[in-house]
Amino acid sequence: MLRRLSLASIAAVLAVSGCALFHHGHPEFKPVSDADVGRLAPRQMAPIDAARGQVFAAHDAGSRAKLRLEEARHEAELAQAEQTAARADTERARAEQDAAASSNAPPVKTRAQEAAIDAELHRRAAQAHAAYAQRLLRARQTEVEAADEMVKVREAELERAKLTALSQAGIPAATKYDPAPFDAHVADAQRDYQRARARASDALHQAEQTRNAWAALSQQYLARLQSAPARTGAAPQAGPITPGTAPTQPGEAARAPAPAPAAPPTPTAPAPPASQGTATGQ
Repeated sequence: MLRRLSLASIAAVLAVSGCALFHHGHPEFKPVSDADVGRLAPRQMAPIDAARGQVFAAHDAGSRAKLRLEEARHEAELAQAEQTAARADTERARAEQDAAASSNAPPVKTRAQEAAIDAELHRRAAQAHAAYAQRLLRARQTEVEAADEMVKVREAELERAKLTALSQAGIPAATKYDPAPFDAHVADAQRDYQRARARASDALHQAEQTRNAWAALSQQYLARLQSAPARTGAAPQAGPITPGTAPTQPGEAARAPAPAPAAPPTPTAPAPPASQGTATGQ
């Protein structure tokens, strides 16, 4: 009985050790040590310097993606403000309809009917604006996630570049490292990035669709407001918040439309390593 338990314990330890040594079917990745990188002369650092530049560029792209996410949050605030204005229009239209119900004057009834149509169209436009803002917010969030995955790709490529630099320089320490885990680490990061990029592209497509719907309804509503004097004799009203429009009244908040997110870039493949000797354990 004790013998069987002992054998079972050994098997469990071996299974855990196997999981620790292999990741995604590859040997465990261990980066090049700083001590080994320190063996390189400045003129031998070219692969590493180039890879570090890509890491810095990826971080910059991530910062820009986060800024666009903040702009999308502002767009959501504008959409909420427009919904509030649309509800106010609906309340005013109901008040005019109540007044028209007790009036026999045709112009009063006509204005009440027109106000109800305007309010309903504004409600639909504001609703479309809110739908676009939410889709845009989601697209920008996935864009940030994709940018974060790109940073991981560039960092994995940097680790691979360190081994490449050691190999190209003929540093004996290069033979301590098996290139397979480095290549697998880059491939895993690229796979995760491609998945994040696909999600960002899909979110972009959905945001574009809702933006087009919002733009169409906003233009319809704006056209009705511009034709109001001819239809009812009423004074022109302030235009709605539309994609790409400047403020139409002093009290209207200045804004610029948050652009739809661009698809994240495709990472370039790492340079193949120079020929090196048979790897051994560290």
